[in-house]
This record gives sequence, C-alpha cells and structure tokens, in this order.
Amino acid sequence: MGRGPVATLRGVECGARAAELAEIIAAKPAAVVQGTVRAIWQTHGLDRETAQGIGWHYTRIGNPLGKAEVSRETAVKPTWTLR
Repeated sequence: MGRGPVATLRGVECGARAAELAEIIAAKPAAVVQGTVRAIWQTHGLDRETAQGIGWHYTRIGNPLGKAEVSRETAVKPTWTLR
C-alpha cells in the first residue's frame, strides 16, 4: 500500500484497519454475512427509504437455511464504540 492520503485515515493505517474489520466479519455466522451482502446488492442504487424497506425484510425472513447459528440465550451484546 502506498504512502499518501489513502494509506492512512485519521491516523490509522488502512491495511491494519481492513484486517481488523475482516476478522470481525469473519467471526460472524455465514448466514448473517450472506444476508447482509444480499440486502446491500439488492438495494444498490435505490433511494434510502426504499432500500431500508427492502433491507428490513431480511431481518423478518430469518435464516433461510433453517440452521440455528446464534443462540440468543448466550449471545453477548458487544460494547458500543464510536467509529
């Protein structure tokens, strides 16, 4: 990665931040990531209100595979951090 305005963002190395975000995403259940990607691509190019209306359908549909990947009883709520 080059050294320039793109290489750092608010003093954080972009490569290190990208790796950190990739680890967070990889730790999520596959159905969650796939549903999110599907919702993003399906709503690409739509206005905000329409996109949100379609995106919320994915939360109502649930896991299409019918396989429980997350236990609500043992799920730990992450601590809030400012991005």
